[in-house]
Amino acid sequence: MIVDVRASRNLHCACLFLMFCNSVGPIGLVGSAFGQNNKRADLIALVKKKVGRVTDLQVNQFFGDFSGDGRDDALVVAYYASRGGGNSFEIAVMLFEAVGSGFRYLRDVPNVYGESPRGATFQRGQIKVTLTTLGPNDARCCPSVPKEYTIRTP
Repeated sequence: MIVDVRASRNLHCACLFLMFCNSVGPIGLVGSAFGQNNKRADLIALVKKKVGRVTDLQVNQFFGDFSGDGRDDALVVAYYASRGGGNSFEIAVMLFEAVGSGFRYLRDVPNVYGESPRGATFQRGQIKVTLTTLGPNDARCCPSVPKEYTIRTP
């Protein structure tokens, strides 16, 4: 299952609308909620290739220009079921640069942890993004502390 989750207030409404209109059953969202964007679908394919064969892949895409060329580059925060089993998940944070009509993988971003990535802002040389992380008294299941990460970009 692939789910593309965007930092958008309208996503919940769009998901409900699409699920209502889809008589076959629940669907995964790829690209924009009301139409597939090939460039962003290609990004999903790159993410799948990078993380390998996994289950329950959830891809959070954020777009903006970090290279200064005026084109949307991408930050991806992907979650998937742990290969070791159990009830945990793994996180992969990746940078992609806009090239031609698609994207090129640049690198993994280490030391970014948490859930519910949101509020990504792009500027030349860096991206800021907020995730919810574990606080000092939080159970492992229930992070509650927002943390803003600054990711240096090429």
